[in-house]
Amino acid sequence: MKKVIHWLAFLVISFHTQADVPGGIYVLIPPDKAIPERLLQSSQITGMVIRANWQEIYVSEQEIDVTEIKLKLQQITKAGKAASLVVNNGGLNTPEQIQKEIKNWLQFSNKNRFHDTHKQDVGIPLFWDETLLKHKTNLLRLLARELAGFKALKLISVQCANATTDDWNVPPNLQWNQSRFDDDKLFFACKSLIDSAATLFPTAAVRMAVGPIQPPLMRDRYALARRIYHYASQTYPGRFYIQRHNLSTTTPNPNETRRLMGWQLIFDARPYAAAQFLWPVSDTKSCRTNGQISPCDSLTMLDDIYNLISGYRLHYLEVYASDALRFADKPQYQQFTKMFDGTGTITATQVPAVSVNSAAISPDSTQQGNPMPEHTDQKDHQQAGQLPSPLDSLAPGDSWGRWKNQVGERPLPRLVSHLTFKSELLKTEVGYTLYLPKNTSNQALPVIYWLHGKGGNEIRGAYIPQYLEKAIQKGIIRPTAMVLINGGLHSFYSNSFDGKHPVEDMLIQELIPLAESRHSIGGNPDMRMLEGFSMGGFGALKLAAKYPDYFNSVQTYGAALLSEQFMPFKQDAAAYQNVFSSDPNYFILNSPSYWLKHNADKIRKRHLAIRMLVGSKDGTRRYNDAAHEALQKLGLEHEYGKLEGVAHTPRMYYEADPYGSFGFHEQALRMRESDHSF
Repeated sequence: MKKVIHWLAFLVISFHTQADVPGGIYVLIPPDKAIPERLLQSSQITGMVIRANWQEIYVSEQEIDVTEIKLKLQQITKAGKAASLVVNNGGLNTPEQIQKEIKNWLQFSNKNRFHDTHKQDVGIPLFWDETLLKHKTNLLRLLARELAGFKALKLISVQCANATTDDWNVPPNLQWNQSRFDDDKLFFACKSLIDSAATLFPTAAVRMAVGPIQPPLMRDRYALARRIYHYASQTYPGRFYIQRHNLSTTTPNPNETRRLMGWQLIFDARPYAAAQFLWPVSDTKSCRTNGQISPCDSLTMLDDIYNLISGYRLHYLEVYASDALRFADKPQYQQFTKMFDGTGTITATQVPAVSVNSAAISPDSTQQGNPMPEHTDQKDHQQAGQLPSPLDSLAPGDSWGRWKNQVGERPLPRLVSHLTFKSELLKTEVGYTLYLPKNTSNQALPVIYWLHGKGGNEIRGAYIPQYLEKAIQKGIIRPTAMVLINGGLHSFYSNSFDGKHPVEDMLIQELIPLAESRHSIGGNPDMRMLEGFSMGGFGALKLAAKYPDYFNSVQTYGAALLSEQFMPFKQDAAAYQNVFSSDPNYFILNSPSYWLKHNADKIRKRHLAIRMLVGSKDGTRRYNDAAHEALQKLGLEHEYGKLEGVAHTPRMYYEADPYGSFGFHEQALRMRESDHSF
């Protein structure tokens, strides 16, 4: 069955550690129904899903009525089962008292023929409405307070958008457009609930059910779902589950096809994968679980779904109570219960071999093509009379290189030295180059951290401090240290997707604190500055935007500001594969553009100084122009300059603008001093 649905975030919180993350078969209990004793005593079942509606349990802002929920929890505890609590809290389940406070609404005619409001005009609160989010967060707080004593309660749900688990009342695209839909708005709404839940339940596991956002709202239907998934799985590693709530005979089978669509998320998330039956298989009248294709047979549908579960290796499965009661003695149903071991994990002996190469699959790519615009290649640059960007010309290769490099035969410049430290995160010695001028004061020197471009290292830019020394001698900037960082060949100053190369964490958590302590430099955010060229410009702007309270100013030269608009599919295949695991959403979450938007308010409050330069012959010009426009739209103050005749080499930038960046940093230092003088 092809159904137009929109994206939902459905989160489930566990009160136990990762080893105790619940798995197995959970039975869905309707809000107004008692739990059948037969299900409580069944050895086939791991737990029960207690469902309630926000509207029905709401009493006031400070009180909810969970009497029925507590009664069911007592029954489940006595039977030695686990419990999952789902309080439907979106759309038509929003309490009337709260609806009166909400100003932003979506009005539409409900086309969901399986809901009692079918063909009726309905209104639901806008998903990112601040008042709604405030009340949803409060609901979590009340649930945590009222149910804290029930050890059987393993899971609790949080929802942030209408879709499969909310109430299926999904507004059409027109209403989304009229409400000024923006994927960032929905992302941050969902993120706020994830973070609130994680705070209220600090040992929580998180489960999220997803659906698509249809074009033209988003060209890639599942981009936002993947974005949320990667945020949550990175923030709460080992404790995040992703789920689909439309498991049916029409679900693509990973043993038979590479086109898994939204189910690709489930396949890639294994073993943290979960699903729910779309509809009871006992309903052979609507044949909904069979894609509305009749005739349909319940036992045949169970067989088909069993094969799907085997292919996806689901850890957690939700079934309807009517099916659990009616088919408990049928082999077609019993095979589900035999699929899980004592912890709920699917047993290897029950899983057929899966031949699909998930890394090669891009959801929706076979339908829509590349969701991002194509980029000009090296030939295009040459025809335009430009030098090619190294992003276009460097062949794919290893993305890490040597972490400790040797100084060549040519001696290092005056006051420049090469040092190393032992990185516990990278598990190796890491080199850095230091320029340390004479300090005639009793205070630590300010410090500029210089981030090299792709293919560079901590030694290749050792000549750059000479430009800083001349600026110091001319009085353009006070005596200032410079640390040239080793960021790996292609790291983009990001933690690798597989966790093996946490380059960003190494810089922030190890190198900067160690260098400042070892050499009496920096010591506080007001004395800490960033510069970067090409890939280093990407890294410098990202780190400044991600940690605005950690740095005072940032200067970029010909920055390779790849973004959601300019993805590195072709420009940097090596880094895209080795660092970002060819995952577009993981890349976006590590891009400067993402953090500039995410932390825009913090950046304004901090008065972070931003300056960008790009050469007229530099192939990164289009990226910098786009970043300049984005900063303008965000209302973030910055300087943006273009240097005539400058190509993609750092020496040309410093020759064309030898003192501009250092004067910029000095001005930022003085501004910070004036702030502290009052």
